[in-house]
Amino acid sequence: MVFEPDYENKNKPLSDKLPYTPYNMVLKWLYKIEDKFPDIWLDCCSIMENHIHLILVNLSQADTGTSVADVVQWFKTQTTNEYIRAVKSGLFKPYNKHLWQRSYYDHIIRNEEDLNMCRRYIEENPLLDHTKE
Repeated sequence: MVFEPDYENKNKPLSDKLPYTPYNMVLKWLYKIEDKFPDIWLDCCSIMENHIHLILVNLSQADTGTSVADVVQWFKTQTTNEYIRAVKSGLFKPYNKHLWQRSYYDHIIRNEEDLNMCRRYIEENPLLDHTKE
């Protein structure tokens, strides 16, 4: 599923009807990135079974704005803590490995062509056969 934020309704809950699953929990925290970091805009993302892809836009003109590392660390912390609480409550199955890899891959998007290529990759990635990886 490719997720495109609904910026007109971003302060509304995703839905009371969504089941509480790890996928929807991750989706919830993706929605909250902009609330936590007002200078960051979530352009698009795709949640896969074992990884996510996203494009973050830094709206700050200053070099002192929020870094990708700040966002990733916060996101990993929030999702890991909620996952642990859900496991302890019996809502999620235990997972004995790390939820997230220590590192991540980042890429600076330098122009419109690169942006469109990254967006297309994120949109099409769920359609690829990842069983061969």
